[in-house]
Amino acid sequence: MSLSIVAPSKKGHWKGQGYILRYQHSPRTKSKAVTTGLTDIELKTILNNWDYKPCETHTNPTNTSLYNDYLDSCITKHENIEDYQLYYLDTDGIWSKYVLYNITTQKYILRSSCRNIDTEINGKNVGTLVKSNDTDWWVNSTNIWTHAQFWNNLKLLINS
Repeated sequence: MSLSIVAPSKKGHWKGQGYILRYQHSPRTKSKAVTTGLTDIELKTILNNWDYKPCETHTNPTNTSLYNDYLDSCITKHENIEDYQLYYLDTDGIWSKYVLYNITTQKYILRSSCRNIDTEINGKNVGTLVKSNDTDWWVNSTNIWTHAQFWNNLKLLINS
């Protein structure tokens, strides 16, 4: 597996903002990081090989005491809530970027979720959305695309 964190293309509606987790051979390939998860070693390798470059767009991580309030919005209706812990969360109230830990498989799953009101940007679907356990939220089941500070905070957390 050769996953990496990269800046997206300067073309299109994203115009190079933020960073995406991807396979090196294809920038938009659905990642196992979103579906089956990554081991501790795989996630550490990806994060430690990434050269942190600050960017202006970011939010503050969510207080960990609120994690249980968000768990339903982070997993799909087909997943068992008892199998997951919320490891890291960064949300602006409309979009959430997060890392789940699957207790059964002992793997980290990286995803994003959005409220019903934000499933399209400029008329384009923002990914393959799957209904979450929370009726107001959808889980993006394709990839995670977020700001540099998210990746840096996750890198610090996973190495602590």
